Amino acid sequence: MQITVESEDSVNILKEQTKDTNVIAPKDIEIVVSKMKGDEMKHVFNSSTTTSIKGLAENSMAVMSNMMVASRSSPTNQKTKNQIVDSIEHVALLALEHLKNDDETVDFSTEASDVILVKEAASSLSPIGNENIKINLNGSSNIQNLAALIYKDNKAFKPPSNKSRGTSFIAGKVVGLKHTKREGDTTDDSISFKMKFDFPDVNNPDKKPRQKVLKECHFYQPESDSWSTAGCTSTVAEDGSVECECNHMTSFAVILSVEENKVPMWLSNLVLGINVTFCILTLLCTLPFRTFRVRKMTIIQSHSILSLCLLCITWFLMQDLELSESEPAYENTSCKAIAFIAHYFLIATFSWIFCCSLTLKSQIVDAVKSFGKKNKYLVKKCVLFGYGFPLLIPSLAFLMDFLMKKYTTEGQEIHYIQKMACWYEDIWIYSFILFPIYVFFIINIVCFIKIMRVIGNARRSSDGSSQRKVVKAGFALAFTQGLPWVMHPGALTDGAAEVFQYLFLITFGLQGIGLFVFNVLFQEEVLKNLCGLLNVKPPPIFLSVVPSKQRRTPNSQTGETSLGTARNSSGMQTNSTQIT
Repeated sequence: MQITVESEDSVNILKEQTKDTNVIAPKDIEIVVSKMKGDEMKHVFNSSTTTSIKGLAENSMAVMSNMMVASRSSPTNQKTKNQIVDSIEHVALLALEHLKNDDETVDFSTEASDVILVKEAASSLSPIGNENIKINLNGSSNIQNLAALIYKDNKAFKPPSNKSRGTSFIAGKVVGLKHTKREGDTTDDSISFKMKFDFPDVNNPDKKPRQKVLKECHFYQPESDSWSTAGCTSTVAEDGSVECECNHMTSFAVILSVEENKVPMWLSNLVLGINVTFCILTLLCTLPFRTFRVRKMTIIQSHSILSLCLLCITWFLMQDLELSESEPAYENTSCKAIAFIAHYFLIATFSWIFCCSLTLKSQIVDAVKSFGKKNKYLVKKCVLFGYGFPLLIPSLAFLMDFLMKKYTTEGQEIHYIQKMACWYEDIWIYSFILFPIYVFFIINIVCFIKIMRVIGNARRSSDGSSQRKVVKAGFALAFTQGLPWVMHPGALTDGAAEVFQYLFLITFGLQGIGLFVFNVLFQEEVLKNLCGLLNVKPPPIFLSVVPSKQRRTPNSQTGETSLGTARNSSGMQTNSTQIT
């Protein structure tokens, strides 16, 4: 193909030569683009002898349109596609600069785009554009003439990337804008305009019920092949259309981000509801009765159950929070506040389990060292740690998020909250949620292994089974509340994320039931107390096999029970202690 751009006639010849886009080679595309973008094209417009610039503009844009169509079927890279877009905008700007006074508006269509060239656009009283795009210029800006290019195919632009979980894509069409400044105006920072995107897939995106959607105005950055929101604000109207207000000219589009929602919302709400219900039932079966309320282990376990209950309530509020379609979730003040509170109660739950396991260990494993000693301030210490330490973790996360945004470039793209959903970003889940939880979980498992070894070596005593149930209840508290978070890293992967999300929900939903079973049904005193109030006999399956006449009733005022004498593997005996 002989490619020359020297005059209007050569442009017309090139238009005919490039009509068959299937035979255009990638090398020819690059040559045409370079010539249409270079000084040759500027010379053609300057030497034009036609009374109207419209014909030359149409033919020039038709050539570039053919290049764009050809690039879709040929193995051209993104850099070449960006150069094609740049050349189209360059030709449009040349045509705009050479419009005659009587050509106030030039409107034509090519295979690649609809072109609108407007003379004295700033003085236009009516919006510029078509039925889907409406542009309003600010009269105080330095825009005089305007070129609008509505691309018919978005394949020339690199698809938007999505760092949050979900799907992002270009909704509607990409609109390229170029302008000439008013005569004598040398400023570059007084551009201001509003553009309304009114496409069907913008107004009514394809999504599942209750699936969150975010609509944002972006502009394309060819040098980095990325989309950015810098300098633009988005407003979503009641009809679903989006209005973009920007302070610069380039290629714009509405990026639609749809939340990844593999697990049904109703299932998540059901799990949270089950946990809240059984947590409340467990607390109602113990705390109203002084016999159990005065026991230190009951107090500690109750605080952990209460924290879990409040955690489920705040999570329910997080996932049902109404988010704006034009505002990212990480900018929503209500979302950030609820997320902070939920983060606090999550760490508080494990802090109280940690207090529970350490208390049991000190009273059973370290029985000899603590014999005869009473820790009068045990509960107060646990309250200080259980509600004080959890405040540190989310506070550090918020502080780290703030410092990264202020002092690092990468930090601008890393947020504590996700973009589309009121939930934590993966990096914060790993560092400020899973890490402290795993530390607590490992310590709890080690403590309970030591405790169960002592209990297993203990000889049968009058109340041994009762004490074993107390320990098992504490172990169940630690294990059932830690197990879901062992599954959670799998839910953050791409391969089997959906499977692990369901496993996480199932194990998380069993927490409330497990706590009720081990702290009420398997606690004989609690069960007998409830059955006595209801005037029914307790089910024999939940009663101890040890005859009642061999059991000692704990002191109702102190809740003291003796562990008895335990023998270790070497035959040595440990002194009796108290579980209070």
